[in-house]
Amino acid sequence: MMPSIEQYRMFVAVAESNSLREAAEKVFKTQPTVTSAIKKMEQSLGVILFNRDQYRMQLTDVGNKVYQLAIKLLATEDEIKHFATQIRIGNEPLITIAIEASFDLSSILAVLEYAQTHYKSTQIILQQEYMSGAFEKLMMEQADFAISPMSSLYFPTGKVEMKFINQGQFICVASPKFLTKLTAINSVSELINEYQIVVKDSGTKTENIDIGVQQGQRIWYVNNFEAKLLLIKQGMGWGTLPMSLVRDFITNNELSRLELNDFQTAKTVDYHLLKLSKKNLGPVAKKIWQMF
Repeated sequence: MMPSIEQYRMFVAVAESNSLREAAEKVFKTQPTVTSAIKKMEQSLGVILFNRDQYRMQLTDVGNKVYQLAIKLLATEDEIKHFATQIRIGNEPLITIAIEASFDLSSILAVLEYAQTHYKSTQIILQQEYMSGAFEKLMMEQADFAISPMSSLYFPTGKVEMKFINQGQFICVASPKFLTKLTAINSVSELINEYQIVVKDSGTKTENIDIGVQQGQRIWYVNNFEAKLLLIKQGMGWGTLPMSLVRDFITNNELSRLELNDFQTAKTVDYHLLKLSKKNLGPVAKKIWQMF
């Protein structure tokens, strides 16, 4: 039979105090009980844990390795107990937040840090989505919350509750390399034969609809902002990106803002935290909702 958790606890106490008497006091056991536990451990494991030739108990090399593993074992046991306690009092083991990829995550770090510090047994999943994707994950009940710039006009009446978080800006950009190929640009029609880099919707609300794209425009589709930014910086096309993503590149003259007379080259959106009205939130999710 392998040693019990209680035996490992007594073993660690002896290893850290080098004394059977002090270890017994530390774990609230009698000295004979601790002595017996150590002997049984050595018999079970088939190794010598302590050198008994000296006045104080000293770990052998093998004993020292077992001590390191025992520390991890006891820490895991404490973690399991804490987790079970949190579940018993109703705290959720998992919360998923679907987030529109253009949202500047730094604006909610305080909330995330609070959840991480106060609810260590609750795993938070931040799931990045594009356009209608975050809202769709919420409606399909694949996320507890969504952070989205989608207009409430898309929301089914009475089914979604929302809280305003902040505003974000999208701007139209191109690289100096791209712009050197063209004369002064005043109209979006002058860009019709150049590639507009467009991120595909991870949801289905805009399926077969190209938002912000003129009729006949050459398009290159990507599935994330990182790929879109890379292609635009390389001069392979133009497009709209979140200001939070391109601000430094504009400052460093790696990107330039496009100003067109007949095309919306800057747009401000409102980001909201969304939840389903019918969903009863657990203690952790309720606290997160209240913090916005």
